Amino acid sequence: SRYKDLIIIHGKNYAPQDFEETVIECSELIKYNSVIAFSLDEQEEEKLIIVIQLHKVITIAQNNELVKNIKKRLLTTHGITAHNIVFVTRHGIPLTTSGKLQRRRCKQQYLSGTLPLLPLADET
Repeated sequence: SRYKDLIIIHGKNYAPQDFEETVIECSELIKYNSVIAFSLDEQEEEKLIIVIQLHKVITIAQNNELVKNIKKRLLTTHGITAHNIVFVTRHGIPLTTSGKLQRRRCKQQYLSGTLPLLPLADET
């Protein structure tokens, strides 16, 4: 099933774990096993989507900063631009009972709009 999770962008194969580990290194807010990477086929092009579970609410400024840092890190590390980075609430990342990431389920939730998105705190 690892093969099914493979991400193909510009004809190159990537393991989702490669992107996920890179994202985890971007911030201490991002914990191990709380990032899912998958790709969507849009207009004949594979787009990289990153879903990140955070354990606390962040401000719009923190959100923008985090997105910027993650996009920059993915670009410098893998040469790939993330099409979309989405933050979900605690327990927002679907896991199996044994704690493995459920990438396909996460992708389905993303597509159906049922991911529990993290609310952003208003600037104070």
